[in-house]
Amino acid sequence: MALRMSIAAMSVLAVAAVLVVAGTAAAAASCPATPPDAGATLQVSHAFGPCSPLGAESAAPSWAGFLAEQAARDASRLLLSYADSSLQAALSQDTLAVAGDVVKAYTFGCLQRATGTAAPPQGLLGLGRGPLSFLSQTKDMYGATFSYCLPSFKSLNFSGTLRLGRNGQPRRIKTTPLLANPHRSSLYYVNMTGIRVGKKVVSVPASALAFDPATGAGTVLDSGTMFTRLVAPVYLALRDEVRRRVGAAAAVSSLGGFDTCYNTTVAWPPVTLLFDGMQVTLPEENVVIHTTYGTTSCLAMAAAPDGVNTVLNVIASMQQQNHRVLFDVPNGRVGFARESCTAA
Repeated sequence: MALRMSIAAMSVLAVAAVLVVAGTAAAAASCPATPPDAGATLQVSHAFGPCSPLGAESAAPSWAGFLAEQAARDASRLLLSYADSSLQAALSQDTLAVAGDVVKAYTFGCLQRATGTAAPPQGLLGLGRGPLSFLSQTKDMYGATFSYCLPSFKSLNFSGTLRLGRNGQPRRIKTTPLLANPHRSSLYYVNMTGIRVGKKVVSVPASALAFDPATGAGTVLDSGTMFTRLVAPVYLALRDEVRRRVGAAAAVSSLGGFDTCYNTTVAWPPVTLLFDGMQVTLPEENVVIHTTYGTTSCLAMAAAPDGVNTVLNVIASMQQQNHRVLFDVPNGRVGFARESCTAA
């Protein structure tokens, strides 16, 4: 079985654990029957009322049943963080309708309260390898296989595609093996072996790219991160070679979190990510971000943040845009193929 659906105003995350269907930050503990954007591609069908908590269904509505439901909801409440957002959700279970397919007893987090800006109001679709992800809960239906095509941020409707199941996936696609980290099992680790700027492979210590389950080091693919973050030695080597290729005649400046920006038109070199068995060459649209007004452009990558992810290279959504990215979990592989991703 295969299913194609559009990705419109919905964040698709390779690392999220559950589907969070969001209400407003100040709303009571309830969940709409359809996402706020009223999209036809994803619908939660509630059999027992809004966001039914895990547990047996009451035979008939009653005050005692209502109190029992609230108690069950409180017992299954989740407190979690995502980027700069703090989320409070109730672990719930209902029927999930995805286009023409129906997933019974689907477990998800019903968002009750949120602060911050990282979690979109439509919610997060969990496409990681964790036990409560959409991928894991539908493995008998879709075979733990999916691909997405993220449109350019410059597209007018910002609508790409998501394909679920083995059928309909690209047949001719270069792939690299998936790696498993038991300590961060939901993440999609791959072995990045190097980076080429133009025709030159930049020099980086092998330890900066090495996969180490004990420390979490290595490289992951994540559509929930906007810009690629590289461990310090890798980023500095990449940045310095980009600056060298652009030339000293153009004055370099910084803007926000980007430290390699130019206030005039420059020729940006292509960047190629090297993996076991696969190379992904990124043209300028995947490497450079331009200001809305004026001629300033910046290298759309940065050094890894401090903390637990200091040792982690994250290949993010901007660098994946206009590529068909295939996740074939049963066969332990990830593939990239260039594709125009904006849906009609």
